[in-house]
Amino acid sequence: MFNVLIVGYGSIGKRYHEAILQTGLKVNIIIKEKKKIKTINSISKFKGKNLDLVIVSTNADVRLKEVQKIIQRFNVKSWILEKNLGQSFKQIDKLKYILNKNKKVWLTTNYKTMSCFKKLKKELFNKKNVIINIIGTDWGLCCNSMHFIDTFKWIFSEKVKSISTKKLNKFWVNSKRKNFYEAYGTLNVKYETCEINLISLKLKNNKYNNKIVYKIIGKKIISQYFHESGLYIKKKQKKYFGKIEPISQNMIKNIKNILINKECELYSFNECFEVHKLYLSSLYEHWKKYGKRNFKGVVPIA
Repeated sequence: MFNVLIVGYGSIGKRYHEAILQTGLKVNIIIKEKKKIKTINSISKFKGKNLDLVIVSTNADVRLKEVQKIIQRFNVKSWILEKNLGQSFKQIDKLKYILNKNKKVWLTTNYKTMSCFKKLKKELFNKKNVIINIIGTDWGLCCNSMHFIDTFKWIFSEKVKSISTKKLNKFWVNSKRKNFYEAYGTLNVKYETCEINLISLKLKNNKYNNKIVYKIIGKKIISQYFHESGLYIKKKQKKYFGKIEPISQNMIKNIKNILINKECELYSFNECFEVHKLYLSSLYEHWKKYGKRNFKGVVPIA
């Protein structure tokens, strides 16, 4: 019997719960959530000290605090942490320090584990000096950009060299989640030879409503990839790479491998630490200049 704790039981936490139930393993699922939920096993009822896996699916503002609480009470074999890792580079530094003894820590920037992105990687294999404009409407640029930054680090097989907020709009807006904020505009990410422009447009730009399009430009390649449908178009030829896998499906194999083999396809914390720190530092500098002043030392993204 494996003991798995899910910290945060919102929509994402519930999808993890669904994935665990489909692993075929005997798992004691424990939930840590502010609201009482009658149908699940609350952490207050768990008397053990050992946890095989902790999944932290809270918002970024409390990620560090929740990890600290769990470490003080339990012996944890493995972790899965949702992005974003925090709201400041100082929080990420503290997270690295307290998780330093545990090398089995993974992040859920999980596109690299999906078959559709593995096929896209094959199309772009060994390509240099490629620019990709990733364009969508109101898709949560600040909350979700790390999915793309980590994924294209893997697709290009190149390190991230810089993240620029120069083309982000100067006005931050309320996020869909209370007490969190978002920005429209363009976030530029430069790798060793390639780069991506992450572009979030306002709702009035109907051309990209409800879809994200990748416009891929290089010396010998001009193509488009449609994020939701998995359609890839190059020289008028169409290929279907498959749709994005929901967490409840994609995480089945990853959770199973972590519990049985202590390994999985997800990025490890150590592999992504510096990039996530750079990302938050860049956003924080923009927020400090243009955001609201009642948030000290953090950029309030989810």
